[in-house]
Amino acid sequence: MSAYTSPATPPAFYTHDPYATCAVTPGSSPSCAPASDQQDVQTSLSTQSASSLSPMSSYSQGFVINNLPAIGATPAVSEVMSSVVSITSESVASCSAPSTPPSRPAKMTKLKTPTEPTAYTLKVQFKYGRKSDFLSEVDGCANVGDHIVVEGDRGIDLGVVIDKKPRFSANNPGSKVKRIATAADMEQWKSCDAAEEEALKKTRKLVQKHRLPIVVHMAEYQFDKKKLTFHYSTQASHPDFRALLRASYRTFRCRIWLNNCKPKKNAPGIALDVVRS
Repeated sequence: MSAYTSPATPPAFYTHDPYATCAVTPGSSPSCAPASDQQDVQTSLSTQSASSLSPMSSYSQGFVINNLPAIGATPAVSEVMSSVVSITSESVASCSAPSTPPSRPAKMTKLKTPTEPTAYTLKVQFKYGRKSDFLSEVDGCANVGDHIVVEGDRGIDLGVVIDKKPRFSANNPGSKVKRIATAADMEQWKSCDAAEEEALKKTRKLVQKHRLPIVVHMAEYQFDKKKLTFHYSTQASHPDFRALLRASYRTFRCRIWLNNCKPKKNAPGIALDVVRS
């Protein structure tokens, strides 16, 4: 029996070292890779680490390549990868932050209130105590006690100024004053009294004819006679005025308006200070 002699090269055994550059895996044969194979493994690892720094991961690149449409000849992998990387680089560059930050908006300055009045608010009184406010320009503004022509309901009206207040606002909405009444305007305005007396008599006859439960106290023409208002009072809650309105329009040939001058609580109508029975 011959004596045992140890071999010149000891056999290689598999050892699990996570930091080793050996290409041996648990599923392969327990033999370490040669030095040349270890250099190839290091080269492949360095290539993978470099590719992981690209804008698109290897998984995304593989997904793009596998889902290319099969039209004509299949392009080379290198050409496809170069185009994908270039497109991704351009998209990343376009989303980068601007070189200069945007400028801050200018601070808003508050509008200064005018020290001088920009307009005047005139309280005008019409016949039978009806009152309303109108806007007048600074130049040629009327004073208290003057008769003025103002904007009316689809026309013009005439009244007397009973109060005057300055306005300092930049915006001045509201009905406006047309002009200070002239002598001709005053003559036309006084001529409406006789027409109103005649309209009152005719309307009372129409009320009796249609048996309406109302009492007509007065009639008021607008200055241009395009509107005729009848001021009435009633104890009924909802009188039917349709027949009276049609008959009044056929008689006077203008717009007819009915105003409850003695309205009850929460009832429509403009209460007047002066009532003529």
